[in-house]
Amino acid sequence: MSAVGSGGGPLQRPYTLGSFQKKLQDFQVLIKSLTLQDVEATPEERRQLITENLRYDQFCESIRSLFGNDIKNQDLKALYRKISTNPDAKVDWSELFGYFQSENEEQETPIGEDANIFTVSKKRRVGEAAGDRKRRDTIQCVKYIQSLDCYLAASQKGAVSLWNMKLRLQACADIDESAWITGCDYLPGLRRVVATTERSIAIWDNRAKGKTQIIYVIKPLEDSPQCMTYVPFTSVSHEEMVLFGDDQGYMNALTLSSQDLQLKNSNNKGGGGEKKAGSQNMVLDPKKLINPIRRRRLHDDWVVKVKYFPELRCFGSCSPSSISSFVLEEVERIFDNLPLRGVSIPKGVNAFDYCARANIIATGGVDKIIRVWHPHIFSRPTGKLIGHLFTIVDIVCNEKDQHIISLSTARVIRVWDIHTLTSLQVFTDNEERPGEKRIYSMLFDNKFDRLVTGSSVLDAWPLTRAVQDTMQVPHTHDRPISQILYNRELNQMITVCTESIIKVWEMETGKQVYQIADAHGSNMEVTAIALDKSGYRLATGALDGGRLKV
Repeated sequence: MSAVGSGGGPLQRPYTLGSFQKKLQDFQVLIKSLTLQDVEATPEERRQLITENLRYDQFCESIRSLFGNDIKNQDLKALYRKISTNPDAKVDWSELFGYFQSENEEQETPIGEDANIFTVSKKRRVGEAAGDRKRRDTIQCVKYIQSLDCYLAASQKGAVSLWNMKLRLQACADIDESAWITGCDYLPGLRRVVATTERSIAIWDNRAKGKTQIIYVIKPLEDSPQCMTYVPFTSVSHEEMVLFGDDQGYMNALTLSSQDLQLKNSNNKGGGGEKKAGSQNMVLDPKKLINPIRRRRLHDDWVVKVKYFPELRCFGSCSPSSISSFVLEEVERIFDNLPLRGVSIPKGVNAFDYCARANIIATGGVDKIIRVWHPHIFSRPTGKLIGHLFTIVDIVCNEKDQHIISLSTARVIRVWDIHTLTSLQVFTDNEERPGEKRIYSMLFDNKFDRLVTGSSVLDAWPLTRAVQDTMQVPHTHDRPISQILYNRELNQMITVCTESIIKVWEMETGKQVYQIADAHGSNMEVTAIALDKSGYRLATGALDGGRLKV
């Protein structure tokens, strides 16, 4: 007897032995096609192609067309992350139904005994924000310019400078504008530096020498620019695109042409594009540019940061808004009204960055939580990093070691491992200096393995390899160390902290031999230590000036 449906026809079984086998074969063909197995490329190149071309919604639609709509979202996400991270990973159909995990699935690369940490004591002072200690200023933006192989820094009051990889000043200029600088970048096609102020956009030819440098200034603008980035979007020669976010939540696309940067196009009085007396700035009317400024509102609050990720062929922008906190989209979305991909986070997002090797995006903000996202899945974060006690203001990624480096308003810098979601190192910029002490910008140089921070000065923190027995950063005492003594006879190191704890360490291995807690009683600080000639007797004295102990 055959079952009859409401339409009068027989009910079809979801699968039969033959039909399901055909589905499995189609599934293997689909995975082979999605992971580009027939493409002559390295696994890393195929991973990049998958990241750029395979959208999550397209992947879900392809899988559900084979097995129906009963496949759970969490199983689809897990499989999507797997093939986008490692195209050569073995995929089994049962992973879609949450029943089985392949034994041959590639394990995360474990971190060995060696780990890279920042050597705080070897921090190097690069230079002052404004080039002069007498002029107090703060560095608002630091970027690495690949085409010039140098750093570009811009200070709040208008000092723009280029530093080579040896941390020596190569060129500098003063953007003579009354408004503060909010961002900067370099246009490789036009070979010029571009910077945004709160009222205008300035373009500077860094190759010009002497006092004859001419800076083109585009103003007035509809709203106040707050951040900017260069985008390699246009294919027309002698044209470059810049994205800048403003205080009204708009993302603006400005396409600059070499024909715009001519003296005859300036509005300066004096005829024929002559400079104003005592000024080197040539004013350009944005309405008279060859390409008009295109804009679209992405956030309902001001745009804090914008970055372009060539690996994803997308730009990201963030805002303090709790409704549209972070947006990751293609540049084309600025020119249309199609839906946007983004996330909503309470209190918004202040900073973000993308790690291409791990294929994750990290966001952070006022709630002091770093969230880790897959770039194509924004329904929920893949992990959370909790540890900061103050607002997170900047995030950068160490591509080689796959670390997230975050900065808070208290000048506390934390290093996190992306795979284990654990804290690897915490250090603070405690150096006393005149002027503003807060760090406003941060950059990790993947070429020379160093962290560059910008405050009232420009500092470089080198990354060095340290031997560790555990995942934790080398840690000796919970309180400040007050005394250190080397025992030559036994090749040991003796350390004493302000909590009256004495520890003895092996020099060769770094392992602790033993410790003496409360050597002179609870909360009594040891102020003096000495060894005898044999190295087997230790004498200590305490803050109370009482008896010595051996």
